Amino acid sequence: MNLVLAHCWREWRAQRCMLAGFLGLGIAALCLVFILVPQHFWLEDGRRAQALSWFVVIGGVGVLAFGAPALVRTEFGPKGDQFVRRLPGALRPSFGGKLLFLLLATLAMPLLGLAAGELFLTGNGQGWHDLFRWNHAGEVDLELPWPVLWLGQAALLVPWVWAIGMWLPNGRMALGGAIVFWLLQGALVTAALRFTPGMLPTLRLEPWFAALSAYGFVVAGVSWLVGRRGGGALRSARCGLLTTAVGLLPPLLWLAARTYDYHHPDPQQLEELRVTGISPDHRYLLASGQSRASYQWHLPFRIDLQDGSAVQLGGVGIDLRPDLLRPTTFMMAGQARWFGGYEGSVWTDRITGFCVFDLQAGTWIAQANKGDAALMRQQVMLQMRPRLSPQDHGPALVAPDGVRVWFDGNDLCFALADGSIERSPWVGPLPVTVRPRGHGFVTYGKSEQWFDLTTRTAVRIDDQRNQVFFVRGVMLCQRHLRAGVWLRRDVGTTEFREVPELARADVIGLVDDDRVLCRRFSKTTCELFTWHVGTGAVQAIAVPAPLVGHSLSLLAPMHQHGSLLPRDPAGHLWWLVTDPNRGDERLLRWDPAAPVATLLPLRLARHTMLLAWLDADTALLQEHATIQRLDMTTGERTQLFPRR
Repeated sequence: MNLVLAHCWREWRAQRCMLAGFLGLGIAALCLVFILVPQHFWLEDGRRAQALSWFVVIGGVGVLAFGAPALVRTEFGPKGDQFVRRLPGALRPSFGGKLLFLLLATLAMPLLGLAAGELFLTGNGQGWHDLFRWNHAGEVDLELPWPVLWLGQAALLVPWVWAIGMWLPNGRMALGGAIVFWLLQGALVTAALRFTPGMLPTLRLEPWFAALSAYGFVVAGVSWLVGRRGGGALRSARCGLLTTAVGLLPPLLWLAARTYDYHHPDPQQLEELRVTGISPDHRYLLASGQSRASYQWHLPFRIDLQDGSAVQLGGVGIDLRPDLLRPTTFMMAGQARWFGGYEGSVWTDRITGFCVFDLQAGTWIAQANKGDAALMRQQVMLQMRPRLSPQDHGPALVAPDGVRVWFDGNDLCFALADGSIERSPWVGPLPVTVRPRGHGFVTYGKSEQWFDLTTRTAVRIDDQRNQVFFVRGVMLCQRHLRAGVWLRRDVGTTEFREVPELARADVIGLVDDDRVLCRRFSKTTCELFTWHVGTGAVQAIAVPAPLVGHSLSLLAPMHQHGSLLPRDPAGHLWWLVTDPNRGDERLLRWDPAAPVATLLPLRLARHTMLLAWLDADTALLQEHATIQRLDMTTGERTQLFPRR
């Protein structure tokens, strides 16, 4: 221990002039700067604390830029300061002395800068009381200014400056070498994180940074005690780099494992699952998922509900959707066989291709990767169009009497009862998306308009009427949403008449070709009823329990709605009723031929999504990251995925 103290004292004698000179000049310069600043500078909140922080930084910079590099350079200085080159057997105590000196200097110099700053601010009549903040609760917090925080992070480099200085000839450029060395490591880690968007916030890097900083002393010890025993800078570099590689191996393996888990998650242990589509036979699901919910990119999977297996379809950057054709109908998910999507590069954020996947067969059937996004999509759709049926065009647009309607290119097609297809050319630019509104739809794109499927005519949007609904050619408009006034315009007329039966009500959708389902909210209740467009008759729907506020939502497979309200195979309509006290949801079933709705005793987790009706009594549900088959009569559940 005496030898360690002796070498520490020798290090102090070798560096005292340089460190004292830098600290004195730095403090003097800061004092001059803050004397010359305008008086209003000190009136802003936090300025005194920030001024004090720069005095602390001056001390910390002295250690980083002068104290740590000089631990090596002094060995090549004047003869009186060469502690070790003349005494190779003194490597161990000399290393202990240098380590002790570095630790003491790291503590002492920032504290000296802090003391000098406090004396200056006190003598200048400023003080540093705004270092503390009071909140409205009366609590006092210490808010460290950003220069001190940056200094704390820079202090992690101190041991590495010492270590890397031993690898360089005569110990020169130690600080620059350390910065370059860790910039290279940071570039490699940044490249890995660039391919894993959203993973960085989930990594607890602080313990690793602290461990790597402390490991710098180990590297310095090996470089000095082993590398300098009969060797010079080159031998120290070989020993130090080998030790560094051994120390970096655990964190790199840990990061590699997390990166692999990001790109190849275990489908049976997904934390986040989003179902995009279901095949027509209800056996296969197209889903995207990740092992952690916070990850930004999800990966596509094909799930076989028969055996619970799942196959990853590709990497990050591909998002398959059922809305193959234009215009779309707001289909983010749905029942379909074909799913298409753009492939993107995570590194460049550019679209690199367009592809189509056959969910039923589990194969890729079309792909294009040349040209811009629109051209690639057009190339693929030219191959796909002969295979598509009217059911592949999204939620059903239906005209009265069950006439199916869809877009085919620039034509609006009507499937008549005799099996023939009548085409009506679309006038104007093709819409980007359409939204069903009863026996009609609203278009969105370059120009917005309303279209009546009964009369097959376009209606110019009136800005004063922000809601529209079509029933057998009758146009229902809501002029003022807050007032809740509904107006009707019959076929062949231009006059609007008020519909008092729909006052302050929301039109949910078509029950059949003549009736619309409506709901009327109040602060405490929710009233359900149907309204007949021909007779104006109102039929109230009795519910077994009062519905509170906006706690009622219509249940539709994958949230997809067409012209008619979605029904199960038995013809029933379903609602989710949210229980504000329990935080779960119950099921309300209604037969359109009956005036009473039935509240089932089943309870579902919040945000449960209906995927499909398997039969009149069985539903396929997604609850969180699981797929459940639910018997609606008995409440029995069977988990189809995952099957651990």
